[in-house]
Amino acid sequence: MKVYLVSNQGRTYLGGFKSKEIKPKVVGLSKYLLSGLNGKYFVKCYSDFTKNLQVGDVFASFAYKKIGLSEEDYVDYRFAEYDTKYGPQKCTISKYFVPRGGKTISSYDIKVQNFAKQFGWNLKKFRNPVMEFELRSKMAEMLKMDFKEDGEYGNSVEDILKQVKTYAQNNNLRFNEKDTEFKLKRMVVLDYFFGQRDRHATNIEFIIHKNNISLTPIFDHERSFGMDVLIENRQPRDWFRLRTGLTTAGGNIDTYGKSRLFKFGGIVAVDIIEEAKSNQEIKDLANKCLNLDIEKLIEEFDSDIKALPEDIKKNIKTAFTSRRELFYKTVAELQKRTKRKDVSNLDFQLKNETLKCDKETERTQ
Repeated sequence: MKVYLVSNQGRTYLGGFKSKEIKPKVVGLSKYLLSGLNGKYFVKCYSDFTKNLQVGDVFASFAYKKIGLSEEDYVDYRFAEYDTKYGPQKCTISKYFVPRGGKTISSYDIKVQNFAKQFGWNLKKFRNPVMEFELRSKMAEMLKMDFKEDGEYGNSVEDILKQVKTYAQNNNLRFNEKDTEFKLKRMVVLDYFFGQRDRHATNIEFIIHKNNISLTPIFDHERSFGMDVLIENRQPRDWFRLRTGLTTAGGNIDTYGKSRLFKFGGIVAVDIIEEAKSNQEIKDLANKCLNLDIEKLIEEFDSDIKALPEDIKKNIKTAFTSRRELFYKTVAELQKRTKRKDVSNLDFQLKNETLKCDKETERTQ
């Protein structure tokens, strides 16, 4: 497979690779693992009706870099193409982050395997893929791993940490819980402000290598910045699947769930606010996201990577600013409901916007 990087300068030949298709396939999306002289690469190929998802991957990668994340913290996706007999195929390419001799396991599989071990079930003995799939589906249903209608989330940072710790003990693996906790919470903040609505249990993976288990870099940014809205014949996802899992300020999720504002993204905003009160790194990251100049970021992307169509630029700006506005409305609503100084004195930047949202909230009550 001959692969070309695509940028403002045109196509640049990256190299010829041996390819291995990764299953299962997703509708409109194929995944390949490429091997060449310069190492391994991961390729995602898009059909016409999912082509805008590649913008989500590449634009979010660009935003992570601009906001100060190191190269080890996220997967850096780039626009690419490979030639077929039908013409060039659009794709994104990134370096494969799994070291030689290592393997990955999702938080979904960790939870399922822990669950199976409790009942003495050995999943490796289920050689029939259909039987294994049915068993895993039944366990997932029993675990209630999917989104719940009341605004709660089936996966929280606390739950993931608990499950990985149990898995590490069961398999004699070393696990840095504190480091993983911070990285997961950082992921929640970034997913929230960048509008990544697809952080489900199989989009959170861990690397097992040299008797250690550790979180992978952040990957699969494709539904960031509202890109799923532009998928033809598909409904956008309106929820977040991962949250920090903390008790909310001055109440609980059931209480806040009665307010439309506190469902979905609003609950995640409360979690971020709670984290910021005790974690300076999370607070600094939230402030960087809140003060990100999205128009300047788009201009730099146009100049450095590839010029985007006007409708996609508009969609990115709308998705980002609406998430930021929701955050400030949540702050204003918490101040009004709880009267707690530790909420009103958080000192998030752009306070004039907070006050503006507070007045708007009062008018709508």
